[in-house]
Amino acid sequence: MNPSVYVLIGFFLVQFFSIGLIFGNVRSLAMEPLGHIAGIGAAINGFVSTVMAVPIAYFIGGYVKVSVLPLFVGFTIFGFLSVLVFVYLQRSHVKAAVTA
Repeated sequence: MNPSVYVLIGFFLVQFFSIGLIFGNVRSLAMEPLGHIAGIGAAINGFVSTVMAVPIAYFIGGYVKVSVLPLFVGFTIFGFLSVLVFVYLQRSHVKAAVTA
């Protein structure tokens, strides 16, 4: 059963607004150590993010037949996984800074 169009639009509004805010900041943080080779760094950064995103999108899109539920589940699962990776990397960075 599909949710109403208003719920779907509201969900995607929040998701894409958040992605839009975060995406530029994450890209700039990833590029910070590559200032001396910014062009090559941007190309590699874009390539890696695309290579990671296409299989995920293909996998989730394969389940979208008559319902949008796989989109909700996919955004939720991969959003949660990205938060876990961020927390893990943040903690390992703090531990490295303390021991150094």
